[in-house]
Amino acid sequence: MNDLAEVMARVAVSNVSLGVAVLVALALLIRANRPFVRDVLTDDESRWRAIARFSFTVTLAFVVWGTLFDDWLQLIAEPYRLSRPWASERFVFDPVPEVARWVTVGLLVLSLTSAACLVARHVGGYGIQLAILLGATTLWAPIFVLRQRADVIVGFGQESVTGDAAAVLGFIIFVALKWSLGLASLLASYLLALMVVAPIVTLVLDLLRVRTPAVTAEARPFFSALEERAQEREEVSLHARRRPIRRPI
Repeated sequence: MNDLAEVMARVAVSNVSLGVAVLVALALLIRANRPFVRDVLTDDESRWRAIARFSFTVTLAFVVWGTLFDDWLQLIAEPYRLSRPWASERFVFDPVPEVARWVTVGLLVLSLTSAACLVARHVGGYGIQLAILLGATTLWAPIFVLRQRADVIVGFGQESVTGDAAAVLGFIIFVALKWSLGLASLLASYLLALMVVAPIVTLVLDLLRVRTPAVTAEARPFFSALEERAQEREEVSLHARRRPIRRPI
């Protein structure tokens, strides 16, 4: 049982396991939203199709690079670490090589910028983006705090766990919780960063007059039927639609 707990602890801190989980989560998200993804990739305008394909490619490259050459948990904790006033609080054990981190940051910037363009095109304008930003902030804050607490609990528990089956089982549950919170924190951090960048990119696109919201394939039949109905009503004369007023008895 102790060996199982040790294996679970290694999996929980493994960067590869988090990266694979992110890829699986993205695949499930794409599968659940296949009509929307199809509309994005088959946009009527060629430049938006190119932006969509570039965004998917660079985001995939970002996830693969971060999984193989970076540390996800260090990356998402970097803003918090740099904000600490004392040098001892900013110290990092086993830091990622600086070159690898700069490549990660470059891929992240490209991913966020291109994805923000797609948000402006296919999701909505400033109001919707602000609502998503508030929701992402509300989601990210407790997850980040809980993940830090789980890190401390698992760190102390790994040294104090005994051969007792109940103790090992409890430790495994906390390890699974730590891993799940790490994955949720990673996804929520990306969503939060995307919603911070999206209004800026949307404003730039509006100033350049290149942002035209797209109409999805699911919405086209609705708007076509609405337009046909409006034309039919225009063709009918007012006299045909007039109803005589009945006097009350």
